[in-house]
Amino acid sequence: MQWNAMDTMAAKNVSVGDAAPFFDFSVDPSSAGIAKGEDCAAKHENMNFYQQLGNVAIIGYTGASTYSELLPFLEEACAAVGAEPSVEVVFLVSHWDNAGGVTGGHNDSATPAAFARLITLDGCKQFHTKRMLKWVTGHTHCNTISPYESKYGAEVAEAGYRVSGMGMSEPSDKETCRVNANGTQCVGCEVKVNFGFPIFDTTNGRLRILYFDTNDDAKYNPALDCVMQKGWRGCEHESYVTVWLDTPIVQRD
Repeated sequence: MQWNAMDTMAAKNVSVGDAAPFFDFSVDPSSAGIAKGEDCAAKHENMNFYQQLGNVAIIGYTGASTYSELLPFLEEACAAVGAEPSVEVVFLVSHWDNAGGVTGGHNDSATPAAFARLITLDGCKQFHTKRMLKWVTGHTHCNTISPYESKYGAEVAEAGYRVSGMGMSEPSDKETCRVNANGTQCVGCEVKVNFGFPIFDTTNGRLRILYFDTNDDAKYNPALDCVMQKGWRGCEHESYVTVWLDTPIVQRD
């Protein structure tokens, strides 16, 4: 499973004191006759969730299921966040930024592909209209903003953030990590690994995403020392921090 243990849809009908398990382990990948890959994927209810933290709602799902399989859950999640008046920003979160290959993922449920469909669902589309619906993805080892514009168009790409560099390298022939200093993709830039972490801030009436570039010791050590001593807010104007997004929070109609 792609997540740490958490409160997912599998536990939706499990109450305190119930003896029922809070995960659905009906798929046993070690059983004889179960093939590798998609056939042994855990039930998607074990990974799908929606929750609220302050004025932020997070919808998380597994891309190992098709969009049609995920649709009932996504409709429920969008309706729920849309019905909560205190939610001001929504993030769609999943693992795969693209599909295919031995690592799994479906073409129609990779994060940007699912987002392109999610923006039509009631409850979520109202946030998208105000540009308060964003997607965050992983998998490809590169930290970039607005990936896949050529594939999904600007409307989808400009709402997206890929945070999956973490220093792990990709074979250079895959050309997966060509990035400008500001985090945008750069066709002509050198292929290189990157490492860093984002801060998502929704206080003071603004939606901000700050990227702390810790790609080498010259950046990592000062960043660590600063955050330990001052907290991230005391470090946001340092040279290794890039503002990926800074926009007023716009209320839904």
